[in-house]
Amino acid sequence: MKHPTTLTLLIRGGTLVTPQGLLESDLLVQGERIKAIGWGLPVAHDTVVIDVAGCYVLPGVVDAHTHIALDTGIYHTPDDWFTG
Repeated sequence: MKHPTTLTLLIRGGTLVTPQGLLESDLLVQGERIKAIGWGLPVAHDTVVIDVAGCYVLPGVVDAHTHIALDTGIYHTPDDWFTG
């Protein structure tokens, strides 16, 4: 697989969450940048395609949700308050 900074990725058929609201669309990413949003986007033969139909896509959003030092029942995390 190509290095992530040169990879072209088509995220197909998802529901994009944007500042303007929800948008049913494809998302084309080249390297580390969003190149295009829309349907029927032209892609090269080496483009990696991920079908995300039925899923939400949050471009530019980082999910930083964590449970530091979780130790309840059968669930345990390898982190703690010192290592994060």
